[in-house]
Amino acid sequence: SLKLPGGLLYTRSSMAAIPPANELVRLSTGSPDEGKLCILNLDGQGRVLDLIYIGKDPVEPRNLSCLVGMQEAYLNSCLSLHKRDLVDDWIMFFRDDWAHAIYHDRFQELVHSLRAMLAGDEGGMEVLDLLLRALEDGKDDATISSLRSNAVGPAGEKLMPSTKKLIETSTLDFLKKNKTILPFYLIPDGKTHK
Repeated sequence: SLKLPGGLLYTRSSMAAIPPANELVRLSTGSPDEGKLCILNLDGQGRVLDLIYIGKDPVEPRNLSCLVGMQEAYLNSCLSLHKRDLVDDWIMFFRDDWAHAIYHDRFQELVHSLRAMLAGDEGGMEVLDLLLRALEDGKDDATISSLRSNAVGPAGEKLMPSTKKLIETSTLDFLKKNKTILPFYLIPDGKTHK
């Protein structure tokens, strides 16, 4: 973070290389008039490339840096929520209880585990095959991203039931293993979870 004139704070976390502005999906909340502006820049595939905050209130730079490089689907489908005008403050959104797991030092283990499991899952392979065909056909990033979004749906609602179950079970296992550090989540017992 950097202190700017007028009592403003500036925080920026970004990837080493960022494409030109015309290739970014820019999602902003706040405005200079409100005294707080936050911009979340995604690439054509929905990966967070850059997060910029200017405002009077202190923020958590370490937590915000954890978001960079992540696919927006891991971030509570933030692109879909923003498009539906359900996010009016990125900082408050990323401070919400759901986000605490993302800042956990073992969260990347969950991400890698899910990727490995989905690579062998029928529903995961179905989506991957669709995207690979589009890539082989020379489709651009925006088209491929749209295909992915349509195949998966917000919060995975269009995935095969077995694929959704695999993701849910793995996520619940992660939360159970880390319950002492992540007490914010209500974890169903094995009897009630279907």
